[in-house]
Amino acid sequence: MEDLKKYIYSNVISVFWSSFLLLGGGIFVLYYARIGYMPDFDLKSSVAITAAAAVTSVVITAILLSMMILPGAFWGGFWKQIGGKSKVKRYWCECGSEAAFFRLLVWFSLPLVSIYLAILLFSLIGWFSLAFPVVVFLCFWFYLLVWSDFGVWESLKEWSILSLANLVAALLLFLPLSLIYGLSIEKSHYLEFPSWFSAALAAAFIVFTNVAAAAPQENPNPMLKNFALGASALFVVFWVFGKFDRIPVVVMSMYKFGGVEVSELVLDKEGCELSQSLGIDVLSTDYDICIIENVLILSRLGREAYLKIDQGESGILKFTVASSDVVSWTRRDNQKDEN
Repeated sequence: MEDLKKYIYSNVISVFWSSFLLLGGGIFVLYYARIGYMPDFDLKSSVAITAAAAVTSVVITAILLSMMILPGAFWGGFWKQIGGKSKVKRYWCECGSEAAFFRLLVWFSLPLVSIYLAILLFSLIGWFSLAFPVVVFLCFWFYLLVWSDFGVWESLKEWSILSLANLVAALLLFLPLSLIYGLSIEKSHYLEFPSWFSAALAAAFIVFTNVAAAAPQENPNPMLKNFALGASALFVVFWVFGKFDRIPVVVMSMYKFGGVEVSELVLDKEGCELSQSLGIDVLSTDYDICIIENVLILSRLGREAYLKIDQGESGILKFTVASSDVVSWTRRDNQKDEN
């Protein structure tokens, strides 16, 4: 163990770079395990590609982890920074950690839940759904006015600060909830629960995690706690939707290494002959090329390109062509570029 520590300390850069390349290689392995195909691709010789995948995956993961606990982290930091300017925080700060957690279920999570419940019910009952958060916020003011030692103006001041913190936290909660919504509308063969149940379960855990993040920090360095909470929330979100491959898919699609939906794929003569032999409809031209429409390029790295075509009643066809046979591919967007 001592020799291992000495080696790591004396070769920090080499260990760091090797770990980075290992992470990048893991991204490729996870993606290709998902599509059930491994190209003839040497990761060691493609250091730039592997490093780009590693850097991107680390950045995306860091952003997602921050999103998961951002509302709770903001809430805890807000009341810590405001210091003695507000007295309302005594209801959850001046008590034990366990009592603070349960009190934050009311002071912190209840307004957030009421806001998004109103948004959810808006399409069903219209503007009347806005009554939920209005009643909840007014109940807080009524409590501060009647059951506290605040006067009328002081209770209004404390209620205004509390409402502002809740509204900002609710706005920040939109980020993880938008991720949940995006995953819920995607088709997945690994989904163990109905999409609505998975979304509700993930959203409830996100709120629970942020309540824990908003609780007063006894540890002077809360970074480790927030990292653990964010990682737990991200794990649960990916688990309920069966989307553990989400980050590799995003990285591969971002750099167009794979998962690229193209409108037109242009092949040379050899690629055209192969496609026609497989019964694929091709658009012939006056040149020694042809065009295949609506193709999903699962992988374009290595010596072969792995393609997927939906042939309707005939089913899904997956096949490979030599990378040299792919002349070009085109993506068409319905929206015009305004720049």
